[in-house]
Amino acid sequence: MSFNTVGLEVHLKIARESIKKEDDALVVFIHWLLIKNEFLCIGLGENVDVPENAEKTEILPDGWSSRETYAIRYLDSSGKLFTLRGLKNDVNIIFNFVRAEDLNVTSVSFNSQQEVKSLSGPIATMFPKYCDIGNHIQNNLISPQQQELSKESSTQTKPAEPDRVNVCVLPQPRRDPLMIGGPNIPSRVDPFNYGRSDLDPLSGMGGSPGGGMLFDPFSQDRRSRIDPNAGLPGPGLPRGAIPPGARFDPFGPPDPESDFGLRGPDSRPRSGPRLPGTGSNPDMLPPGYDDMFM
Repeated sequence: MSFNTVGLEVHLKIARESIKKEDDALVVFIHWLLIKNEFLCIGLGENVDVPENAEKTEILPDGWSSRETYAIRYLDSSGKLFTLRGLKNDVNIIFNFVRAEDLNVTSVSFNSQQEVKSLSGPIATMFPKYCDIGNHIQNNLISPQQQELSKESSTQTKPAEPDRVNVCVLPQPRRDPLMIGGPNIPSRVDPFNYGRSDLDPLSGMGGSPGGGMLFDPFSQDRRSRIDPNAGLPGPGLPRGAIPPGARFDPFGPPDPESDFGLRGPDSRPRSGPRLPGTGSNPDMLPPGYDDMFM
């Protein structure tokens, strides 16, 4: 895997007088990567207070390699304080990168005797596996801290409140008092509307009008109606005998030979009633019809 080392050689030359051992060379390597990731050095120590006039620099401070352990302070681009700590054990050196505000820590460790082969010279001579070293520092020491900061900033950002919209409430349509079900369910009332005006006195005001208890024989409705002439012999009632809108009680039962008194599809009553016992209904003959002495 390739690794861009632009700037590392300059930092090694600037710090060459302070590089006394292999651990020092690794500190310069980490310092260069921190500068590359927009961290700036503000001095040595582990003090968590940052002076307002703290000098921010890309150069390691004087005396940074004078002790067995390392403690170098940095500020990121947002002004948060971090401390790079280095501690040597029997074999390896362990570097911790600590965020001061919550002590969030990331770490890497190296066997400096194996990773650093020279204290001076070209990068490939000093660090034969510089690609592995650089990727290990970036992926395990620096990037996790940056990702944590990015996650916190995204959770602290409040989503913009949506603009309030004035909702105009439309008036609801007038509900039919005889309707069964919700307002969008068709009304299940009597298709002939018999008795509607008795049950709903306001049926004629905006609703579908209907008759009273009895049907209107001359209604203009083109649907099938009961024949008002049912039970009458002869041609039936003359037109105009019943005023429009009058309540009407039929004179007798419907004629079974004329579809039980219902009007045909042309809305005209069928031809006059037949006498009992005629046609295809001989069982309708009255008792003693053929008795000459009746």
